[in-house]
Amino acid sequence: MEIKRTLKVIYKDKQVFVLSLIGGLLILASWLLFLVRRIDYSSLSVLHTNIYVGIDVLGAWQWLFWLPALALLVSLLNLVFAVWLWTRQRLWSYYFFSAIVTLNFFMLYYLYNIL
Repeated sequence: MEIKRTLKVIYKDKQVFVLSLIGGLLILASWLLFLVRRIDYSSLSVLHTNIYVGIDVLGAWQWLFWLPALALLVSLLNLVFAVWLWTRQRLWSYYFFSAIVTLNFFMLYYLYNIL
């Protein structure tokens, strides 16, 4: 019950509300990208490209799902830290909410270019 009350207080702050809304939409867009784009389920998939050498990392197609799952896990961990630090250090809480948005923006950009 304490966490629910803390979340209600946190989301009354407009900056936190906007950052968490943008972060949630970026996470949703990253996972919806898997539905929109066709994934090649071959034994080797392109995991990274470079403008200088082209394709530089090949791997199993499962890694295309592991990287966004890891980003989701890190985002949830950042959310837990942000809620925990809200009453102690509000500035660090803003930092963690901004890190969620930044991480998921780059994950969406990565997935858009790879898939």
